Amino acid sequence: MTAGGEFNGGWLAAGLRLQLQAMAAGTQALTDPDDQRQESCDDVSFPRDSCEAMRRGVIESLVGLILRAQELDSSPLWLCGGDAPLLVRELQTQGLELNYAPDLVMQSLVTLVSPAPDR
Repeated sequence: MTAGGEFNGGWLAAGLRLQLQAMAAGTQALTDPDDQRQESCDDVSFPRDSCEAMRRGVIESLVGLILRAQELDSSPLWLCGGDAPLLVRELQTQGLELNYAPDLVMQSLVTLVSPAPDR
């Protein structure tokens, strides 16, 4: 983002939930994986269950996208938002240095509305 709040370039990609929903909606034989199964397949490299395979495929695509972006631009990586907890673990196992700030958006809003100390 620029100082004026405009998009300054980069990549936009669908997150875990949207990719899973798209696969389920666009493929007759696949169903949307149940969120409660999230932890059960996170450590399985090649799942044999369709729902787990969908989740692992999406996780691998997101990790690959982030790793490629870091190859092209070594700027500090900050993760926040819905998929961040899952991606932090995956990226750390790849040896990627990152900053995890689960409340980054809220912290920024508080900073914006708080009076400056020099006022």
